[in-house]
Amino acid sequence: MGALCLVVAAVGLTWGRGPAEEAERRVAGRETLAVSTGAGTGTPGAGAPVTSTTVGPPTTTAATGAGAAASTTTTAPAPTTTTAPPSKEADDALARRFVLTGSDLPAGFTLVRPAPTGPAEADGPFERCLGPDAATLTAAVRAKARSGEYGRSGTGTVSSSSAVLDTPASAEKVLATLATPGARGCFEGLINARLARNPRLSEDVRGTMSPLDVAGFGDQTTGFRFEVQLPADDVEDEPSSEEKVPYIADFVFVRKGRVVALIEFGNLRQPFPPADLKAVATSLGRRAA
Repeated sequence: MGALCLVVAAVGLTWGRGPAEEAERRVAGRETLAVSTGAGTGTPGAGAPVTSTTVGPPTTTAATGAGAAASTTTTAPAPTTTTAPPSKEADDALARRFVLTGSDLPAGFTLVRPAPTGPAEADGPFERCLGPDAATLTAAVRAKARSGEYGRSGTGTVSSSSAVLDTPASAEKVLATLATPGARGCFEGLINARLARNPRLSEDVRGTMSPLDVAGFGDQTTGFRFEVQLPADDVEDEPSSEEKVPYIADFVFVRKGRVVALIEFGNLRQPFPPADLKAVATSLGRRAA
């Protein structure tokens, strides 16, 4: 499992670190370099918008009768209702609610790496791969969060991250852009560039990104699958007669309202089991509602 976690770090798209970050992650004597899109930790808070109502002065009627002046009526202006945007605390809480916890996972998964701490990175695939609207959409992000990484022997690893945008329309545009061939190619290029900078890998180690058929996990869904052949000596915990071992990473993007979540599944030799992938994505969407 330790070696598998290293591979996840090498090809991940998580919104926890940026590709400009050149620090190498060392675990069990092996070096890996992460590809990610920036995320921060959330602070719990109230999630409901604040509503205020302004009411004008009351209606008054002058007296009528003999010798009295003509009656006059003053009508109050119609009440006005304003809805303030959610607070930063509420957005942080929403982002944290939209990342995986142990309760979202099938039996047998354990935490293999805790959620990262520290400020969000601002230079990653999320910022680089949204086309000409990247600057505008990145500026619309109000909060980010990142889960820990969970694993189960024989199944693989899974983690997630989330971004809360200012409006559902902004989040919808993000998902629509991520579903394009251009964004998919951008992600593929960033991961391969990271792999190429790893001195433990030969220059010909390159993977390919293809569309992943996913649907039904939120208001909007898209997915990628990244496949790469890696040296067996670098990814196996035990000596192997194989020269190369396939690594398969599935990336599932889910939008719900104004939140975009990315769930990452990784495994050696074969994809993360489809039934477990569906169970995880469904549970996250249900809990985050």
